[in-house]
Amino acid sequence: MKKMILCLALLSSPARSTTQCSFVDTSEPVKAQDTITVKSLRALVDSTPLRFKSIVVAQAVLESGWFKSKNFVQNNNLFGMKRVSHRGTLSDTSINGYAHYRGWRESVLDYCMMVQSNRRMSKIITERAYYDYLDRVYSGMGLKYSTAVKKMIKKYKL
Repeated sequence: MKKMILCLALLSSPARSTTQCSFVDTSEPVKAQDTITVKSLRALVDSTPLRFKSIVVAQAVLESGWFKSKNFVQNNNLFGMKRVSHRGTLSDTSINGYAHYRGWRESVLDYCMMVQSNRRMSKIITERAYYDYLDRVYSGMGLKYSTAVKKMIKKYKL
């Protein structure tokens, strides 16, 4: 696994937020064989300070269509995140309005940065409250988003 360094290195710009996330050393080129698996995704999520790690892994799998969605393939974007300018980000550009990352690991770590910079999300301390938050955010999906996440966790033992 690539060397982890503190996210505080990102603070050189005033637009960057302070977080406790670690991230992959982006000075090394992304290797073509750096393919994603649920196991490698889980290992990276486990190395972050994110709460509710199983939920985050299930979200990444759902949002990326098992790592086959167009947004993931083109942008290395596991969570369907848009490029932002109001906080620090690891995305290098945007394609079709979505954040583009050099590799999938940066997508996970940017999600971590987003959670920690989002006041509502950073205050959530229970799994139930996190599921309620996700249901509010993804209310346009029709069926409860949390139901799909819970089924994913149970079925695949995430």
